[in-house]
Amino acid sequence: MKKLLIVLLVAVLALALVACGGNTETTPDKGAETTPAGTTTKDNGGDVTPPADTTPDNGGDVTPPADSSTEDDGGDDEPEYYDLIQDPEFMALVAAWNSVDFYTFEDFHGALDNHIAIVFQFNDVAGVWTDLFLDTTTEGATPYPNDEYDWVVTLDGKDYPIDRFSLFNGGNSGYARCDLGAEIKWSDFEWDENDQHAFKAELKIYDSSKTLYYYADLNYYGDTYFTKPEEMVMVADPERPSNTVQISVGQLEAISGPDSGNGEGFQKLFDGKVGTKICTGNDNDDGAVVVKINANYTVVGISIVNANDNKGYTGRTLIAFDIYGSNDAEEWTSVYTATGVDAEGTALDKGLFNTNFGENYYAFEVGAEYSYYKLVPHNGEMWQVGELMFWTEE
Repeated sequence: MKKLLIVLLVAVLALALVACGGNTETTPDKGAETTPAGTTTKDNGGDVTPPADTTPDNGGDVTPPADSSTEDDGGDDEPEYYDLIQDPEFMALVAAWNSVDFYTFEDFHGALDNHIAIVFQFNDVAGVWTDLFLDTTTEGATPYPNDEYDWVVTLDGKDYPIDRFSLFNGGNSGYARCDLGAEIKWSDFEWDENDQHAFKAELKIYDSSKTLYYYADLNYYGDTYFTKPEEMVMVADPERPSNTVQISVGQLEAISGPDSGNGEGFQKLFDGKVGTKICTGNDNDDGAVVVKINANYTVVGISIVNANDNKGYTGRTLIAFDIYGSNDAEEWTSVYTATGVDAEGTALDKGLFNTNFGENYYAFEVGAEYSYYKLVPHNGEMWQVGELMFWTEE
């Protein structure tokens, strides 16, 4: 396959040089989020352990030779492996974060079950992007990983095989969000007094013969520091009355609503986890969410709990909506309206409501006793909510 890729380089290299460039779907702001375009899973049969003779041994760390792209392996003109950062002809990894960092971390993708993911941006230099992920150039298709390759990310000397991806495809470039697995936790790492940690990171991609094929020393420009993400805990609204009692999510049944298919659908509003969310561009009636309460309660108010990055995406904070009630999910009665404006008709500042995981409580003037409730958003743009809570009184 190496020789085939080299042959193709002659035809694509000129075009590849103009294929460089990012997109705005995954922002260079660490901790910022976008809605993933698709999630794919592959089985590599377990942990990938590179053969002893394919990885340089310097006491445990993998360091490519200074001229790794042209190293002689005994007469074969092919390189031992392709360096995605240091080889001028294969520089497909983009330093997309702060112009020096080749990766970031995200832990808020519902499609990856909110596992910690390491994120890379690729350009299609030398056809790398379209080699690693298939259907990247097919309009409307969801790209998926080429199962000829096995991925391993090394963090601080520990290997994490990658079996699941969430991809954003830009045609000749894109973002690969790589699931590091359910076991890894932020608490596994040591953080300094400023809640920062300098990761030592490498990317190793093996071909079907378990031979190292692509490599990247992700600390090429030096140490990469990350700030420990905030805990996914709701920030309670101090204005919510102390005598309110939350109606258990076990009594709530999600009936209908927008669902992007990427783990950020309406069901996430009622799973009891502020770290999951709905994120959708559907608005007004198209964005309506219906839930059933499977018990008799007098509902005195609701809480709209922000998602993980409303502070960075203030426009997604939902403060204008209608709540309706029904006993048959056919005839609806208005229960509450949040206009998003003040008494003078001036739009409220969303910056007052955009705390990450922040609860915004809305009290009903009159208690409501319905089996079904419907939230109709009026945001005018994409909106996101972590949880929709219902409250009764003690």
